[in-house]
Amino acid sequence: MTNPVPYAEKKARVHSLIRLGEEKLEKLAQSMIGKSYEVLWESFNKEGFLTGYTSNFMKVKVQPQNVIQPKTISSIIIDRHDGSELVAKTLS
Repeated sequence: MTNPVPYAEKKARVHSLIRLGEEKLEKLAQSMIGKSYEVLWESFNKEGFLTGYTSNFMKVKVQPQNVIQPKTISSIIIDRHDGSELVAKTLS
């Protein structure tokens, strides 16, 4: 390959793209706060939260309640973003 990109430049570009992806994800998560979504609940995580995904594949967690079980769909309101997942309140 003629004129290959130097390793240091490749590494800088990768880090730049990763930062850009993280910024876009945070912006999307913030835009979802206060809005209602349907979530397909999948399983409980290590902390005991029930986790699932919205229709646009954003990961959501909620404190477990008797009305919500894995392998069901329910409506929620996004309460906040904790840096890795959206945290929800249930509507039902």
